[in-house]
Amino acid sequence: MEDRKNDLAQIKKDLLTKRDELITRIEKIDQDFKNGRTPDPIDQATERENDDVLSELKDTAEFELSLVNEALHRIDEGKYGICSICERPINPKRLKAVPYTTQCIQCATRG
Repeated sequence: MEDRKNDLAQIKKDLLTKRDELITRIEKIDQDFKNGRTPDPIDQATERENDDVLSELKDTAEFELSLVNEALHRIDEGKYGICSICERPINPKRLKAVPYTTQCIQCATRG
């Protein structure tokens, strides 16, 4: 039982660190969007391409942030590590690899 508490405390710490990293990444992307753009039409084309990439990166970071926040909520609710489909415990190795997963490997691979 004590090992589970220690593991859970470490997972929560890791998730909080990941959350902070994602928030910082999103803020940097937002700041880049706020920066002025060049008046040169050739450079504008490159900037538009960069904006498309940044937009995708931001979308990905925001999605991952939502998963991290949901995992932190499950920890606080005492529901972390339980499969949302079969309601069995998720293998600790899977949780270590993907700490915000909501499904055991069996349910996740069933599609």
